[in-house]
Amino acid sequence: MRQTKCWMVLILMVLLLLPSGRCLAAGLYGPAAPGTTEGVGTLFRITDGDAGQVGLSASSDITLYMQSTPGTLDMSMQAVKPGSSVTVSLTGLKPSSSYFKYVDQLTSYESLATDAQGSVSFTVDLSQPRHISVQEKHSTYFLSDVDWVDAAGVIHSAGWSDNAGTSLNYGPENPGGIGTWDAATRTAVLVRDIYETVDWLGNGITLDGNGFTIYGSVAGEPSRRTGINMRNKTRNVIRNVAFRGCSYSIYMYSSSVNVISGNTFNDNFYGPYLQWGSGSNIVENNLVDGGYGGIQNNFAAYGNVLRNNTISNVQSGVAFRRYASGCIVEGNTITGSFMAFEILDSYNTISNNMVENNSVALDFSPYMAPVENRIFNNNFVNNSVQVYGNGLLNHFDQGAETGGNYWSDLTGPDADNDGIVDTPYLVYDRNGAPAGQDNFPWTMPNGWKNQAPVFSAVGEKILNEYDLLQFSVTATDPDGDSIVSLYAGNLPAGATFDSQTGQFSWRPDGSQAGIYIVRFYAVDNGTPVATGQLDVVITVGEMVSPINATEAIIETVQALTFESAEVTNSYVANLGKVETFNADGKVLATQNQINAFIQKTQMDLAQGKISPEDAERLLRMANDVSQMLTTAN
Repeated sequence: MRQTKCWMVLILMVLLLLPSGRCLAAGLYGPAAPGTTEGVGTLFRITDGDAGQVGLSASSDITLYMQSTPGTLDMSMQAVKPGSSVTVSLTGLKPSSSYFKYVDQLTSYESLATDAQGSVSFTVDLSQPRHISVQEKHSTYFLSDVDWVDAAGVIHSAGWSDNAGTSLNYGPENPGGIGTWDAATRTAVLVRDIYETVDWLGNGITLDGNGFTIYGSVAGEPSRRTGINMRNKTRNVIRNVAFRGCSYSIYMYSSSVNVISGNTFNDNFYGPYLQWGSGSNIVENNLVDGGYGGIQNNFAAYGNVLRNNTISNVQSGVAFRRYASGCIVEGNTITGSFMAFEILDSYNTISNNMVENNSVALDFSPYMAPVENRIFNNNFVNNSVQVYGNGLLNHFDQGAETGGNYWSDLTGPDADNDGIVDTPYLVYDRNGAPAGQDNFPWTMPNGWKNQAPVFSAVGEKILNEYDLLQFSVTATDPDGDSIVSLYAGNLPAGATFDSQTGQFSWRPDGSQAGIYIVRFYAVDNGTPVATGQLDVVITVGEMVSPINATEAIIETVQALTFESAEVTNSYVANLGKVETFNADGKVLATQNQINAFIQKTQMDLAQGKISPEDAERLLRMANDVSQMLTTAN
């Protein structure tokens, strides 16, 4: 709370230094979005929105951010002179029509009626910053962790309810409910799509969207509403919700330590929108596609963590507006957008992001004094403009050890092969003036990460039982690190792997027909260590020919090392007779000869001429041949 108050005092001090009566055409916090106006003064007008031209006049100077969408006019408003009330007049609304005015929360409203020219006036208490919403439609859902009473004296139960106080908690007794409510865990779960704004009234609540959608409008209806409205709330979780067609998908005002995770945002004007003292929130693993703003840290949104989000096809991917500082932005992917990062303030850290195929990757707004941020270890790939700088205070690298960024338009030379381009990446502002440099640009994407070793291709292996399979695996490290360990997993019975030479060897016996996946691993000595992996598929077919099986025994005998050459020669001679008899169709003679080989092997084992391991292997193979002969006969 103390930190929030400090921010408000700082904001007021700056606003008091601005000339009275001035409305900045480009916007107080940067280039104005379509359908919006912002600034300091008494007269404001929106001329480029989908809802037509809308004007606002105030009886005294205010700072204002106003957005007009069909059916809804949203205003974030603060007095330049603290503690004053201001009379506000709106123009450009529908003539002789009814509207509903909400201040801060949607729990209470005031009816408004425009005159024949579409104008209306009202007074606003600006003893503190206000969020005012003027809407054509009066319909809201509420989510609260306790029973509560609205301004009209209507009692609402904990969980879900509507304007009339009707419980919307789904259950056997209320199949028309929109979601379940578990009071013990403070967990709400949607059971269907909804088409109304959710006004969030509690702390410590988890909303699981269960894959359902909050729509900002209904087909055939021009209005465009907020999805979730949250003000001065903390420790809440919003997950697994789809937002579509909203003005603000999640409007989070002066709310902290909340988590927005695993949601999808499609074709909304804004995705998660953090404003006015919204700090220490986590926005992670969300998908944002289409609309004007992806994830917005607006006026005085500080210390938020934005990580592992995917943002595409928006005007402004991630924005840091005035006094939006101390944020950590990491692991995000931003593609196909106009501005990937729109930066108007300082002390934010942007690292380990993939920024690809955007019109502008980094836009340091010229509307503000030079700012100071840390931008390092990002991939800036094929953006039409990689960066528009502003001043010389931003840091595009963190020294030689951590390095800078990968810029696809500067990948060499690298004479010493250290992964760093030999010349710095130079940054300029819109006028071509120097605006900083990356002293340690990487030559390849993710060059700062320890990349895992890579195996040479081996391909699938196909053989029959008793065939000998041998191949070698080799691995190299793209970072030039040493391979300190090479090993195999899922080895079939009887297979061997030499970790020094990388050779795999296996002669499957007559019971091992089937498909095997042998997994090889290579470990480097990077920091941290990384492990590469290679899967080799081995298909073993059944051996149905006793001739081929006998040949396999002969190859095995010749590969083994016995006490004397006499043992080897004896076995080969015996097995040669097996092949001859079998080729001549003398089944009984073949069977007798293979039995003689089995007896000779057993005798040599008893006399210590061969090892138990070798004897076991030869006897198993010979018995398989004997079984084939019996089956064939």
